[in-house]
Amino acid sequence: MVNLKEIYNRLAKNWVWSEFSWGHDGIKKFINLVQKGKVLDLGCGSGFQSNFLSESGLEVVGVDFSDGM
Repeated sequence: MVNLKEIYNRLAKNWVWSEFSWGHDGIKKFINLVQKGKVLDLGCGSGFQSNFLSESGLEVVGVDFSDGM
């Protein structure tokens, strides 16, 4: 049986969040729609998108079930 949490914990040490710019256009659209306030980034992984949202002025809480991420 595959344990997804363990897989992500093993991947975490090699996860370079600066390489993950996928979804940037969608996140920019989201930021323009929301403009201000609180955002929950559920399954945030390394926090790349959370960081981008935060730098755009949103108050972000990032949660991931992988301890390593």
